[in-house]
Amino acid sequence: MASVQYHFDSFHVLPSTRQVRRGGEAVELPRLVFDCALYLLEHRERAIGRDELVAAVWGRVDVADTQLSQLIRRLRQHLGDDAHQQKFVQTIPGFGYRWAAPVSASAADEAEPEPASAPVEGDPTAGVAGSSPARPHAPLRGRAWLALAAAAAFVLVCGGILARVLLPRSGAEISEDRAIVLPLDVAASATDAWLRLGGMDLVAQRLRSAGMLVPRTESMVAALDAKADSPRGNERIAALFGAELIVSGTVEHAPPVWHVKLVAKRGDDPPEAGQAEDADAIRALHVATDRLAIALGRRPAPGPDVAGESWIQPVRAAILANQIATARSLLDDARGQMDGIEWAYWQARVEFGAARWDEAASLLDDLLGSEEAVRDPSRHARILIARAGVHIRTASYAEAESAFDAAARLLAAGGSPAEHAEALAGRGVARAALGRMDEALADLGQARGEMERAGDTYGAIRVDANRGIFELARDRPADALPWLQDAARRFEEFGAVGPVLSTLDAVSDAHAMLLQWDEALAVDERRWALRQKADPMQGYLMGVDRSRTLLAVGRLGDAEQTLDTIEADYPGMRRPIAQGLNAMRAELAWARGRHAEALLQARQGLADAPCRTDGFPCDTLGLIYQRALVASGDIDREAVPPVLRDIPPDEIPESAFVDVVRAEWAAARGDKTAAEANFSAGLRRATHAGTPADLVRVVNAYSRWLIGEKRLDEAAAVAGQVAFWADQDFSSALLQLELTHAIGAGGPQAAALARVQGMAGERVVPVELADSARSVLSLRP
Repeated sequence: MASVQYHFDSFHVLPSTRQVRRGGEAVELPRLVFDCALYLLEHRERAIGRDELVAAVWGRVDVADTQLSQLIRRLRQHLGDDAHQQKFVQTIPGFGYRWAAPVSASAADEAEPEPASAPVEGDPTAGVAGSSPARPHAPLRGRAWLALAAAAAFVLVCGGILARVLLPRSGAEISEDRAIVLPLDVAASATDAWLRLGGMDLVAQRLRSAGMLVPRTESMVAALDAKADSPRGNERIAALFGAELIVSGTVEHAPPVWHVKLVAKRGDDPPEAGQAEDADAIRALHVATDRLAIALGRRPAPGPDVAGESWIQPVRAAILANQIATARSLLDDARGQMDGIEWAYWQARVEFGAARWDEAASLLDDLLGSEEAVRDPSRHARILIARAGVHIRTASYAEAESAFDAAARLLAAGGSPAEHAEALAGRGVARAALGRMDEALADLGQARGEMERAGDTYGAIRVDANRGIFELARDRPADALPWLQDAARRFEEFGAVGPVLSTLDAVSDAHAMLLQWDEALAVDERRWALRQKADPMQGYLMGVDRSRTLLAVGRLGDAEQTLDTIEADYPGMRRPIAQGLNAMRAELAWARGRHAEALLQARQGLADAPCRTDGFPCDTLGLIYQRALVASGDIDREAVPPVLRDIPPDEIPESAFVDVVRAEWAAARGDKTAAEANFSAGLRRATHAGTPADLVRVVNAYSRWLIGEKRLDEAAAVAGQVAFWADQDFSSALLQLELTHAIGAGGPQAAALARVQGMAGERVVPVELADSARSVLSLRP
């Protein structure tokens, strides 16, 4: 199907590839500027109100008028327009803006190619730089897949354009249709304690069947800690979910009868109640909930099989409370008492909770092969979602997409909004991991709408948090930070420690990508203080992050101690997650000048799991491994760098990191032509689409090579691109010192030395650089 392209004046806009050209020359528009221009173009037949434009561009409504005005000014500057001419963008006083220039729209069967960022075919360096066909999108880089996998089968990522106006980020609107159900007070034996959460879950399900908006029980469990430090905790939780109605209840066992009383409270209004007595606790809960629904003016749906629920609800309650061993024991007791299909499904859920992926997959595959198990569309979809969750956990994204897709199709005809959202969001996550970003955005936007329909504010926060992770995975840390920081704050309001830690993990990564090391350290220290509340993977990753940041600020000893701590606390961490520890040990050894140790650590990390993604830890392992090989003199005749030899050519990432690897290997082999071509390609790529961290890595390598080649004017031009970060990033500061030393600039050399020494910490400044700068100082009058 052909995509649309727009022509106006001398401009040509291709929305599908986000390209803008003016007279054949590429025009680079920042993301928000492009989004603003495109929205005005797409709605050029009418004036656009300021609030509508803000919602479309920022995805929220709490944006100051001055920010929108500044954005319009930047758009006009890029187009060669201004507030007086208003040739392209016209201001509508007191209302908003409209597109003013004549526009022609046409079909574009093929998008124009991206500007070349690697040697072209026929170049003498083509065999070194590589010429694999360009892929439309790269898979998620580095550790981004870990952030997605952390939430397993219920991962919500970003809202995209379709969801930008669905839910204000500041909180949900209070609604009479929304209710929260609190854990029940249980007066019974210890073996019946499951009714606290299991009964809460059952009541919530029955109220949903009566047409009320009640958050998923998983979301309520995450929010429960939020009331602990507040005298009006229940009201606080209700406000978090935008609910006016608070449902509480008691369950008392006076053998042989169970007494259930449920109360719904709305502000200062008289409460509504539903009560029941029965010899079976599940049946009493059903009847009491249905009576409460009727008192609230609702018509409950026909009830499910009570006998089956008497076994399922305790298991579900144990899983909700993360008591996997208890859930397993309950299932063992229920075997032969429950429907065989339901038993196998919940057994798979238990295996999933215990991280026994193979066992869970086997159970679910057997169910998917059973005609009886998949006869009911809703049950079939639940099994598919669970199976897709296992695929996500094991990074089998193509299989995950297929399973989520099948579930979404089954639920589109009539499943619950929450389950449909789960399937759509999961499919979007899988597609994002596969690099199919446009499809992922559409899926996830629709999922956000379904979450709103389900009345689940907590799920919406997960959307916002993962929107930030999504931007981070696309190398947009500055865009990611506002989403991540706001989501972390709102997760804290819920008292959801796990999601707070996961979100702060991404915040730390964003600061690191922006070379904001002081800010990253503050976040990492905050996370480190909470590590006892983290799951093993979170605890391990926060230790790796802390060591990375401590190294960046020069605290090498503390970084090594952190690595010792996590290695002792989390032994046997599975690959490739454990590569992070190898990468950090290799980098610390390299920083201390222990090249043989660095080579050993890097080789170990690469041997455990070959790196086929761009980003930490693969880039660190690859570069240090190669540099240590070169330092040891272990250079062979092969043109392909050793770190890339075990990767099929079509799986090698197209990235600035790979360009640097190729360039440095070519330089070590004495192939100056190939080195130059690959360094230039890496610089173009990092400048065009990289982060500050990517640019610094390329510029440092390229500039040092140029200095070694005595091409000092060119080295100065390249190094100048990272001078901006020399006050906050040690490697950038050190490069400026090396350059001034090579040039022989006296005053700048002394100033550069003072800056480097102030940032070095435990890192050693090369003796020749320090002595040279000191001699300059001694000669000054």
